[in-house]
Amino acid sequence: MKKLVLLIILLTGCTKDDVLNLKQEGYFTLDASFLSSVAGKYELPECSSEEPISIEYTLRDTGGLLWVKSSEVAVNEDNVNIFDPITLPVGDYVVEDIALVSENGNITHRVPNSESIGFDFSVFSDISTPFDAQIFPETETSVSVELMCYSPAELDLSGTFEGNTKVTDLTTLYFLLPEGGCATRCTIVIDGKLTFDEDVTGEEIHGAPIVKEFELLVITAWSGDDELASVEFTEYNPDGTATDEDVVQFDYQCL
Repeated sequence: MKKLVLLIILLTGCTKDDVLNLKQEGYFTLDASFLSSVAGKYELPECSSEEPISIEYTLRDTGGLLWVKSSEVAVNEDNVNIFDPITLPVGDYVVEDIALVSENGNITHRVPNSESIGFDFSVFSDISTPFDAQIFPETETSVSVELMCYSPAELDLSGTFEGNTKVTDLTTLYFLLPEGGCATRCTIVIDGKLTFDEDVTGEEIHGAPIVKEFELLVITAWSGDDELASVEFTEYNPDGTATDEDVVQFDYQCL
């Protein structure tokens, strides 16, 4: 099972030398495989067998200066321990990226980015990059973030916050567009929230990440802005094993 990575970040202001101590405490389980490569700006990485050796933070201050800081991490059984706080001047920042990096320099996991191209994984995360961080002297702020990798063939991620349990299981919904090529777009709405809206064509089987637990999922095939057909689920692939029967097929044929 591939696991959601979790990290607790403590932002602590300091008056002595007017810098911020960024202290990290967190863990993730290593039942998952990790990322090998990333395409595009801050896109969620695909899982691979690489293990992280460091965590990297990318921040931008109000003057437009980009700050890139990193700390070493150590993998110990199912946990990752993050060492050495980083320091930043007190002020306002935009946190643009937080990622785990392997020995080969590849991103293994990262916090989902709401501005990345392609599927928006930030819908599965309470906090996504970019986000604002205000740093004041003698102040401590606790921020919880989730780091993820994505397995496009079979997605199964879960995790737990320290002190505040939250489990988010993801899987892949497979669908086949109506024959004839009239469908050009597909959307998925989960419990009233749009989680997938992509231009898709062709008669091959497509996949989209979804949460495992929901009350109502509606997948719809479109031709431009015209709805062709939709299918509703109250649960999808409950046994977790993808078969031909789990491929969504729309009850519609192109004219």
